[in-house]
Amino acid sequence: MRAPECVAKVLEDRGEEIEVEFSGTAASCSCCFDEHARDFAYYLEDGIGEVYEVKELKRPTFGKFVVVYRKVK
Repeated sequence: MRAPECVAKVLEDRGEEIEVEFSGTAASCSCCFDEHARDFAYYLEDGIGEVYEVKELKRPTFGKFVVVYRKVK
């Protein structure tokens, strides 16, 4: 089974920054897994009307990656 491809979970909202953990089959070993991080920034803009950019992307363990988004002023 290859689903779900990607699941996003907000770990912390620090106002100017949001930390989000991504998991799922795309986070394990898929090429271009970071595209989900970039797409999530668009979801933030569409959903809450705030523009965010990827500040940091790290891979703490196999099968997960964590992205820190910074609010663009």
